[in-house]
Amino acid sequence: MQTSLQEIIRLPLLYSHFIEHKEHNANLDFVEFLTIHYSSTEKPDSDAEKDNNLPFKNIDIDVFQSVYTSVGTVEITHKSVLPLNSNHGVMPKQKPISPVVQSIFQPPRFS
Repeated sequence: MQTSLQEIIRLPLLYSHFIEHKEHNANLDFVEFLTIHYSSTEKPDSDAEKDNNLPFKNIDIDVFQSVYTSVGTVEITHKSVLPLNSNHGVMPKQKPISPVVQSIFQPPRFS
């Protein structure tokens, strides 16, 4: 499996391969070079082996699979710190708002 760091270390290969192409075609710019080598429509050419060794060209992804087996029953004996009848996470009951306060704090009205 190739890690990203291993691919970054291979970046000088990308530059040297670009220089090789630049010697054959002086008008080639770096973006065009990247398009030629990293697009999905790339066609194999005489330097296909070098092309396949460029960084980030072939990234292997390993999938790790775990096997779980049951080894028996597990009994949880931990006691809860919070009482079961508590209202944690629920807003406390509020006293009714007086009509005077309600008349002052009103949402804006549109005519």
